[in-house]
Amino acid sequence: MAITTLILAAAIGLQTPAPDARFELHRKFAAGEKLKYRIEANVVSEMRDYEVATYFPSSDGYEYNFSIDVKSVDEDGIAKLIYKRPTMVWITGENHLRDERRQVLKQNYNMELKVSPVNDILDFRDLNEDKKKPAKSQSDAFWMLAAPAPMQQQAIVTQFTNEIFRIALMLGSFDSNFDFAPKLPERKVKAGDTWKFTMGYAPQRLQNDKKKRTVNQRLDFTYKYDGVVQVEGKSYQRVTADLSLDSDAAEMIHQTYGLTTEQTGIKAIKLELKTKLTFDLDMKSLATVRGSAESIGSFRFDHTQVKGQAVEDGKLKGKVEMFLVK
Repeated sequence: MAITTLILAAAIGLQTPAPDARFELHRKFAAGEKLKYRIEANVVSEMRDYEVATYFPSSDGYEYNFSIDVKSVDEDGIAKLIYKRPTMVWITGENHLRDERRQVLKQNYNMELKVSPVNDILDFRDLNEDKKKPAKSQSDAFWMLAAPAPMQQQAIVTQFTNEIFRIALMLGSFDSNFDFAPKLPERKVKAGDTWKFTMGYAPQRLQNDKKKRTVNQRLDFTYKYDGVVQVEGKSYQRVTADLSLDSDAAEMIHQTYGLTTEQTGIKAIKLELKTKLTFDLDMKSLATVRGSAESIGSFRFDHTQVKGQAVEDGKLKGKVEMFLVK
């Protein structure tokens, strides 16, 4: 009896990995797999400038549906799939001046993508064969740095504040938006292991730098495999991620262009953002079943010509949700 029990225990042990055993947390695509998702996003913000003492609330967001149709999977687990997104609805929230506006943007995305088991987009082809116009350069706005009026410099500040709004809304190309999230690790992992993924770039102070220099550095999500969780009686593989930004873009501007506060008048461009991602993945295929992103952020532009208050400041709270429809 004891021997039989030992043999049975050994067999079970071979089938069920130990809790601390590492494994490949990789997406397992299957030819013929068809999935449909919905994404809903919203950012509520409050902003004011030096001419107004009151914060004015506003909100912006979007929603869209997309689908993937896996056509084939090669020996390395790389999927060739068709991605479709017909439209996006951009939502401008109600405020003291207007009612809510919903604008339907026809996108007609119909793309053939190659997607790796870690959810990286390796290649794509536009099946509509649309020729896209090159993006306009945004690198020539710094001619206004030495301009005396703080309002003229707000275009510069907007370049930095737009980035925290973009991240809060999880907007961007396929490698940084929600459609193919989360980004999974290349190496084997166990519960508690972490890895990084670059979401964008932002001014950040160099660590352990005696000169306290600030440069444009990678802004990374730190992902973590939390293990298996139970949600409404079902098991999922849970992956979470955190992003934190606390920087002063004014330092980078002055150091990059060899200018001083006395020359530009820019005292500070404070940027703060904290974002938390949560994903529940299918136990077998590791397809994303649901995902969410919650963000809290703020910004503040101080200038020598405006005493005792900010030229412009604001705060935001964002939420993005993704659902597997079927």
